[in-house]
Amino acid sequence: MNVYMVAGGLLLFPPYGVLGAMAYHRSRRLAGIDYLESQTQALKARDRSLAAMGIGAAILVILLILAIFTLNDFAVARGYFDFHVIREALPSMTRAFLRLNVSLAIVSELVVIPWSIAVALARGSTSKAVAPIRVMVLVYGDLFRGIPALLTLLIVGYGIPRSGIPVLSEISPFWAMVIALTLVYGAYVSEVIRSGISSIPRGQLLAARAIGLTEYQAKRYVVLPQAIRVVTPALLGWFVVLIKDTSLVSVLGLLDAVNIARISVVNYASLAPLVAAALLFLIATVPLTRLTDVLLAKTQARMQGQ
Repeated sequence: MNVYMVAGGLLLFPPYGVLGAMAYHRSRRLAGIDYLESQTQALKARDRSLAAMGIGAAILVILLILAIFTLNDFAVARGYFDFHVIREALPSMTRAFLRLNVSLAIVSELVVIPWSIAVALARGSTSKAVAPIRVMVLVYGDLFRGIPALLTLLIVGYGIPRSGIPVLSEISPFWAMVIALTLVYGAYVSEVIRSGISSIPRGQLLAARAIGLTEYQAKRYVVLPQAIRVVTPALLGWFVVLIKDTSLVSVLGLLDAVNIARISVVNYASLAPLVAAALLFLIATVPLTRLTDVLLAKTQARMQGQ
């Protein structure tokens, strides 16, 4: 037990730090008399001192936030939390959020999943016939994991309409963004799925091959369903990130929630619309994040039970 830890607890939150100091004193007094009781008191002192430091640090952070929002005649609070402006701007932002951000995230996810499965299967195939494709998907993964997502959106968003390629050059900006997000997230999600496939015991693949299934059939009907179940929490986590990254389309001029918020900032001369936009993303992502935690806990419990 470190005396500095006790001092920190006393300094940051004295009411609870005193309990840690008392336990520390008892542990020192019993050191040469009762070793086990001395160690017990030392552990109590450590836990209480850490709790005191945690409570004290939390109080300091809260006080700092209150100071920031109340200084200069509540300038920050009035600038960011003008509820009249939020109430005026929120309906148009909500419509843009549902029409573009949410729909773009859902459509992109529906394309990303099968694309990622195909990439993962090609990357994990041991067939010599698939070797050229395996090299291509390897290069694809390195390429789009190395390029920033915003840069990919700009390249695709501006490049496809100027390509002159029939059909492709005529697609809407929405579908251009679906393509861009699919390319970016397919590179990441395919690795998640590949790790899930690798986690399935190879004996199951061999058993499926032994009953007459081809390698493709064995992976499709035996390995892949189990792998998807294992990586579902990770896939949901990537979907949360995808929802947030739909805000990047605002740089292309699409009227999503973020762009509406930027326009509203100018119209209302207030930063409150940015808070409203943040609130919309929080409403969409926080429940999914909590669901991810629940699914992850269930997956870990199931794997430990096995």
